[in-house]
Amino acid sequence: MEHPSVVTGGRFAVADQVVIPVDPHGRVQLKALEAAVKDTEPGLISVMAANNETGVVQPVADIGAIAEAHGHFFHVDAVQAAGRMEIDVDAWRADVITLSAHKFGGPQGIGAVVVRSTARTPSPLMIGGGQENWRRGGTENVAAIAGFGAAATAALEETGSKRQIEAMKARLEAGLRSVCPSTVIFGETVDRLANTCCFAVPGIAAETALIAFDLENVSVSSGSACSSGKISVSHVLAAMGVEEDLARCALRVSMGWNTSDADIGRFLELWPKIVDRLNPAARHQAA
Repeated sequence: MEHPSVVTGGRFAVADQVVIPVDPHGRVQLKALEAAVKDTEPGLISVMAANNETGVVQPVADIGAIAEAHGHFFHVDAVQAAGRMEIDVDAWRADVITLSAHKFGGPQGIGAVVVRSTARTPSPLMIGGGQENWRRGGTENVAAIAGFGAAATAALEETGSKRQIEAMKARLEAGLRSVCPSTVIFGETVDRLANTCCFAVPGIAAETALIAFDLENVSVSSGSACSSGKISVSHVLAAMGVEEDLARCALRVSMGWNTSDADIGRFLELWPKIVDRLNPAARHQAA
């Protein structure tokens, strides 16, 4: 259920890749991970801190402890987590984490690779210069880096916004259940990011619901932005064991610093009208 950049395997041959299963909530199965990595040659364990479709937070510190105990290199994709939850490289025992500025209000096209220990730094993918301590050749984009820093500083100062967003998500999810008791909220019983709600109502296809919202100038999605334009079932929900018919009904609502209570109210005003138009029977289906 990782990001496509990890799922495709990069430079690792297919025969060298091992995919660790997740539980029905979308969290890495720690026993399966430990069984896969013990008594093996040092390798790379790569896990996203929080999922970009469901918002489910992984037990990153536990995964890091397993990686450290068995001598593996541990990478955390913290792109979705940055600005939305605490990031602690030492507590996670991560050798390296990756970030992207656009996820917390910075400019697009600028990211960061944060290395905890130089003892096990991987070979660079781009060589040819001494920039970034020889880890990545090429002239730095100074303006974008400055924007990255400004956005990071602002994100650290916005301590109250998380509580506000959590309250809006709680209102949203209560409203969804009020409209359709059969609403399924993926990962709702485990730790999730405050800003992400991925839900489905059986019998209401995401494709048609998206069109209905779009006509009302409301932006939602049926998956991550990286999957935009695809009509296949979410690989994240498939990994969680969600049945295909239900997965095709999944919608994702994301909130941010500029989301207001009025926006949530507008969504909850439109949703019952859309349900009544697409599948009125869904209003009466039991959970």
